[in-house]
Order: sequence, then structure tokens, then C-alpha cells
Amino acid sequence: MDKFEGFPFALLGIFILILLAHAQDQSGFISIDCGLAEDSSDYDEETHIYYTSDANFIDTGVSKNIAPEFKTSNFLKQFVNVRSFPDGIKNCYTLRPARGKDYIYVYFGSPKGFIRFDDDAFNRFWFPYNSSKWAVLSTSLTIDANSHNRYQPPSIVMRTAATPLNAGEHLEFSWEPSDPTTQFYVYMHFAEVEELKVNQSREFNIFLNGTLWYGPVTPRYLYTTTIRDLVPESAAKFQFSISQMSNSTHPPIINALEAYRVKRLLQPQTDQKDVDDIMNIKSMYGVKKK
Repeated sequence: MDKFEGFPFALLGIFILILLAHAQDQSGFISIDCGLAEDSSDYDEETHIYYTSDANFIDTGVSKNIAPEFKTSNFLKQFVNVRSFPDGIKNCYTLRPARGKDYIYVYFGSPKGFIRFDDDAFNRFWFPYNSSKWAVLSTSLTIDANSHNRYQPPSIVMRTAATPLNAGEHLEFSWEPSDPTTQFYVYMHFAEVEELKVNQSREFNIFLNGTLWYGPVTPRYLYTTTIRDLVPESAAKFQFSISQMSNSTHPPIINALEAYRVKRLLQPQTDQKDVDDIMNIKSMYGVKKK
């Protein structure tokens, strides 16, 4: 059995993305101060949050300063500057959080370490793992050439798959969270990379800690099927076993896996006073959503 002590972890032939976030940690988050001068930043001593200018995230809008009569003694400095959008039907921000220390992305088959692929719609980074108990299946053909599922793992990620080295064995991997109460959402991506004949099949069940997690699964040739948690899981050890069905002629595979640690936000996301201040500002400048 392949065991991964804590994080990071990876699987041979499997591209893994693990997004981990800690409470009260700004890694992977962007806190923007709309209208703040370009290349400027603010620090809120009460919330301990750093705010950066929104200038690098949007190409439209006009920065304005709040009139003195609206600046009360307890007026938050994040509202001293605002961005108004007087023109255009739709004005959009493009937000790309920086990869924090708890973002771990895994890729198979390259000694280069973290790799980002140009065809990854979500700008993920992937990292490899090698196992002596697995073989690798691969194809040079494009995966999901004509359609994508909502998670859109890159084609180059899905072109390889891990499978048991010895016929009849389970495909197994596990990891142990540092905190057994931490909850995770797990997503597994499967795509058949071998063109099976009419009398051949690949069908398998997925078990988590000895209990059927999902199945049976029959991967589609050159198209991604994603199996995911409907509710987050927590355990002292996550031990997955993918086992071949009795009527299957081919052993199980897995191409990619993503695990997301649940982040608990301990504070309300919007304070009513903030809402009131924003509404006053919108009224003053006549800002209207189009």
C-alpha cells in the first residue's frame, strides 16, 4: 500500500491537486481596496488583513475620494477611496490569488517539480509521485477534445493513468491528515486511455477505509469522468482502495485526484455597518449596476 505521511502527497500516473487553507490565513485570498492608488496597500489593525489596490485586477472604472463630510471618526480607511463604473454594461474583476504555502499541486512523470499547464482553465500547479507498485498507461491523443466536465483537468494531465503493476491487485493509496477532525472534499478524475475491444471492459469500485465510496465506475475512452464527495469527509487516515469488478477484463485506473481542505470562516463575511457605508457612497456618486 502506498502511504503518504501528511502533505504533500502524490500518485504515480496521477496528477493531484490539493488545496489546503488555514483559518485566519490569507494564503490564496485577495483582499482588495477598490479605488486605492496603484501599487499601494493598507493594513487593518483590527482585522489584521492586508488590502491591496484593485488597479491590477480591472481595466475599467474611475477612482474617487470620499468627500470629507462622509468621513466620520470611525470611518474605515478602506472606504476612503472607491471605484465608480459610470460606463459600460458590465465591468468585471479578474482575480488570481497567489499560490500560498498551503497550495500543493502534483504532477506525474517529470523531475521538474511543480508544473502549470497552459490548457488548465483554473491555473493549477501539479506535482508527481512515483510508486514501485504501479504501472503507467498513457496516450498521445487529446482527452476531452470536444467537451469538458466542469472541473476541466488539463488534457495533458488526463493522458496518463496509474494502474496496479500486478494483475488482480487493488490500486491503493492513503494519507494521514495532521488533524483527524479536518474535513476534506475529494475529487477523482478518470479517463480511459486504452481503446478497448468489444469484448474487453474496465469497471471498478472505490472504497474509502473499507466502505464503498463509489461504484461501479466505467471510464469513458478519451473523456473525463469525475467522482466527488457530496459531503466533506474527516478521518484519522484516508485509505482509498480501487478494486476491479469480477466481470471486468482490465484492472482499475485513476488519472487525477484533487483534495480540498474545508476552511471554516470564524467571522461574519459582511458587517452591516460596511453595507450602510457602501450604500451611502453609491447614493452620493450615483453608482448604478448595469
